[in-house]
Amino acid sequence: MLATVLVLSVLAVLPSAPDVAAVVEILERGVREEQADERLASELAKLGPALIPDLFSVLASGSGLERPLRAAEETALADALASFGSAPLRPYLGRRLSADPPTEERLAALRVLARVGSSEDLALVRLCLQGSGAGIEAALQEACTGILRRDSRALEALRRWMLERPIGIGAAIARAMRESACPQALQALASTLGFRADLDAELLGEIAPLAARARKPVDEDVLEPIEGALEGNDARVLRAAALALGHAQHAEALPALIALLEHESRGVSTAAEWALAHISGLSFHADAQRWRAWLWAEQAWFERHGQRLRGELRARAAEVAIRALGELSSHRWRRHELALTAQIALEHADPRVRRLACTALARLGSSAAQPGLLQALEDADDSVVRAARQALEVLGLAPPDPGPGGDTANLGLPSRNPPSRSRRPQRA
Repeated sequence: MLATVLVLSVLAVLPSAPDVAAVVEILERGVREEQADERLASELAKLGPALIPDLFSVLASGSGLERPLRAAEETALADALASFGSAPLRPYLGRRLSADPPTEERLAALRVLARVGSSEDLALVRLCLQGSGAGIEAALQEACTGILRRDSRALEALRRWMLERPIGIGAAIARAMRESACPQALQALASTLGFRADLDAELLGEIAPLAARARKPVDEDVLEPIEGALEGNDARVLRAAALALGHAQHAEALPALIALLEHESRGVSTAAEWALAHISGLSFHADAQRWRAWLWAEQAWFERHGQRLRGELRARAAEVAIRALGELSSHRWRRHELALTAQIALEHADPRVRRLACTALARLGSSAAQPGLLQALEDADDSVVRAARQALEVLGLAPPDPGPGGDTANLGLPSRNPPSRSRRPQRA
């Protein structure tokens, strides 16, 4: 008698097999009525959290269907599950993943976590990785991307995973960091360089597009490990590092990049040539001697005249400031620093100097000029505003056009000058 009671008690707490009839009915009706994806997800979500096991079973294995799930149906099922939030999903997924499920269930869990997961769900992600199977890396990348977009606190844990996991998993996490556009992703990827030789080329490949979008000049903490990657011998790493430094437009790397022009690997030398052109805005092709001569002349000019030009840009006489702008804008080495220096002239009392400062910043080709040029859009002189907008367009940084009859004040930009210093003429 006692044994019978125990058996019945155990059966009472075991999860019942999902009855997927309601889910299948909605999916089949969606096919017949050619429902839009959003409507299908909404209909599935109306089944409520009580049917989470049914929805998950169909998502994972197509249970109850006599045909494969369509991609739109997989998306709708994952969206419906995510609509219930973490509270009911987290314990359910924890139970399923702790039971050593098949790959299909791990993939389904990752698809749901991509939509609703946070840093608190990294333990579930780790459970998904305890097995292997086709598609796990792509699903992991999707899940990590979604989690990082919602919760950047997951970044450091994922960075550690990159160093611990097999190369395919590490590369998938690196791609997720890049795709997430998490503000700290560039720093996290750069700080991981050098700890795992087989992963460095992958990391540099993900660093490059983030460095291209980063505000210039890029932080030294990011640039130092990338430049350090040029000290190795692996051609894949050297090529990837050269491209990343080119995207970062790191002027201090020019000597090392010039040396790589003579590397035996064509891939490395070509990448170095591209990086030199991207950093300087010049093209001497693979002529290392010419690059060295140019760099020596630029370094000498910068050391001899850099401080003088800063003073001349502040000179009250417009002619002095204009001459300094012309000289400064003819150089390309450390052009981000030169752009920051040239912005001094945007505060000059003479509108001719402010207008020519915009032109000089466009010629330098540095995104470091963006803050100053955006503020110049509020200048009291219309010719300065036009020059600033044109410079932003040349640099690929132009804000939306305010439209006919629009005003730069509508751009929501901070004013460069307090009202009391406005140069706008007062009307009687």
